[in-house]
Amino acid sequence: MVETYPKSRTICSLNDNQLRQLHDLGLKIEKEFNFPQDIEWAIENDEIYILQSRPITTLKK
Repeated sequence: MVETYPKSRTICSLNDNQLRQLHDLGLKIEKEFNFPQDIEWAIENDEIYILQSRPITTLKK
């Protein structure tokens, strides 16, 4: 377990633009595959990279 400062726990890791971009990318990827996706991504120098996408198989019907 890694201790963090209480103040650090309230600071967002992503900015509004990054959240918006991830949201839009997620919708595009799900539309392309026609099924909810588990999407792995990374950000480097404010650039978003999609690393992997696969169908979510644990959804309950």
